[in-house]
Amino acid sequence: MSFKAFTLANLYLLGLLALTVVLVWKVEKHSHFFYLAFHMFLIFQFVMSFIESQNKIILIIIFLFMVHVYLFLLTLNAEINSASNNPLYLSNQANLFFIKKLFVTIYSIDGVYEGYLTNWNDHSCFIHLPTLEGEYPSGKIRLITKHFGKEFVGHGVISSRYAEGIGIRFIEEQEEVYNWKLLTGILNKKGIMPV
Repeated sequence: MSFKAFTLANLYLLGLLALTVVLVWKVEKHSHFFYLAFHMFLIFQFVMSFIESQNKIILIIIFLFMVHVYLFLLTLNAEINSASNNPLYLSNQANLFFIKKLFVTIYSIDGVYEGYLTNWNDHSCFIHLPTLEGEYPSGKIRLITKHFGKEFVGHGVISSRYAEGIGIRFIEEQEEVYNWKLLTGILNKKGIMPV
């Protein structure tokens, strides 16, 4: 079978592949469903090929492929659920009123930025920057938030941008006594959660 004949016979598969790649690349909320559907279809095709040929090499390939799909799906779900990739607001709701705003100051090589947290966990956060004019901060940053009468400091890198906001992944090397993990622990104990 030539490449052209294969392509024409499997246009629906190529369309699903293109849609899956775009959704996974953009870390969209429902991308794992398309990823799973695409790969389940491929596994079905492999199983049908195995039934026709009874070739044990195909069976080994199916097993290895299923392990790969499962591990990548776990990674994809972790990325989708990461606070730095999930701002918890839509682009047209960027100036939404939050019940309790946790204000932060970001220091980067590009300058100082003011904003507030919209989503957070122990390893990352998303910050809305309502007064952002010009360029987003870039590179490594230092994040300071004042809460409970203390300054909590986190060091991280910018991992995403979305509608007047940035996602930050924290670097584990946090020498400060009042660091990001301590703040998230206190917020969780007090019942303060992202909206």
